[in-house]
Amino acid sequence: MLVARPGPGWAQEWLLFSKANSGLPDDYVAVVTFDQKQRAWIGTGSGFVVFDGRSWTHGKELGFPAGNGEAFVADLCFDDGGRLWVASYGLLNYDGTTWEWYLPNVTPLPHSFVNCLATFGGAGFGGIVWVGTNGGLVKVQRGGWTVYTTTNSELPADWIACLKIAPDRMLWAGVFGHGVVRHEGGNRFTQYNLPSSGPYAYNSAWDMAFDQEGHLWVATSEGLVHFDGSAWRIFTVYNSPIPDNCLYCVEVDAEGSVWMGTDAAGLVRRKGEQWEVWSASNSPLPENTVVSLAIDRWGNKWLGTGSKGLAIFREGGVILGAGAQESPAPPQQFVLAQNYPNPFTTSTLVRFTLERMAKANLTVYDAQGHAVVTLFSGTISAGSHTVSWDGRNRLGEALPSGLYTCQLTAEGQAARVKMVLVR
Repeated sequence: MLVARPGPGWAQEWLLFSKANSGLPDDYVAVVTFDQKQRAWIGTGSGFVVFDGRSWTHGKELGFPAGNGEAFVADLCFDDGGRLWVASYGLLNYDGTTWEWYLPNVTPLPHSFVNCLATFGGAGFGGIVWVGTNGGLVKVQRGGWTVYTTTNSELPADWIACLKIAPDRMLWAGVFGHGVVRHEGGNRFTQYNLPSSGPYAYNSAWDMAFDQEGHLWVATSEGLVHFDGSAWRIFTVYNSPIPDNCLYCVEVDAEGSVWMGTDAAGLVRRKGEQWEVWSASNSPLPENTVVSLAIDRWGNKWLGTGSKGLAIFREGGVILGAGAQESPAPPQQFVLAQNYPNPFTTSTLVRFTLERMAKANLTVYDAQGHAVVTLFSGTISAGSHTVSWDGRNRLGEALPSGLYTCQLTAEGQAARVKMVLVR
């Protein structure tokens, strides 16, 4: 079942930033990553910024040299030594003081367009930084550079669209038009063609994530792909509640839920077999094109859009790094959120949260205190739940305009919200 999940207070659960109201240099947000202090480093169409929850520092102020500080930033990552790596026009790294800028012809970098990065360990301390370009894959480590292309390895093509390090430290790469590959060591790669949802097999991965079981999730132009190590499965608009086949990004949160950003349907979460959608029509998300997604240690979802800046979303309230404690504040245990939209004309959504499995009752009363409809009654699991009300009574009759009260009761507790129906 597809449900929308607006929060109890937009100002608490959503923060919206754009070029007009913040230090963002551009409203196209390509990537968000976090340093050891949980500051957000945000790559945009015109350079990058650092946001600590209170103030913004432009890459220009740090001496970012590409494009006079305004070059497109496709990816950002930190190695274990704290060094920043930047995918832009060429490859750059920053140790906190000095920039190094690697370009073709003067370095082994095979192409000036760098699309993606992945790292474990510090490149200067025995670790590896992987670099995906339009001209091949590069491994940067202390001993030097190794370049993999179709001419010297088993790579099926040279355009590397995305990279991800698996829990077993194996590198996976999305190769444009050729599915995904796993690096087996040396110049050996194992290629996997992605399942298709229709007659046109684009076979391209735009992002990847691994869950707690080590399963691979892939964002593609044809749906969400899952690989458990032996079998592939694809979720599409034809066989699942997913609202859009074209996905740009995917992440897995600490609870194992799979989050994805779509081309035209907003933000989607798959939690078990339940699918949930936040879009520009049912939430404060400023547009439905979500091109990047990152989840910080507090569970905030940082959503980069295609033209409307950055949205930060967290059920229960956004926690920003600068003012947050080392661990998040405990969630509210018993909550009945304000319905959305309110006032409403045809239907509205009511969300409630329970600390534990319990018998619960959700009933709507008119202005005279008469129960007009019960939206839910029974035993329900812990967590957040959303119910839709169409403004009708228990007989299915349309109710008149007016003020109504929605009451939640469970385990001796009660909560109420006022709802306004306008015909």
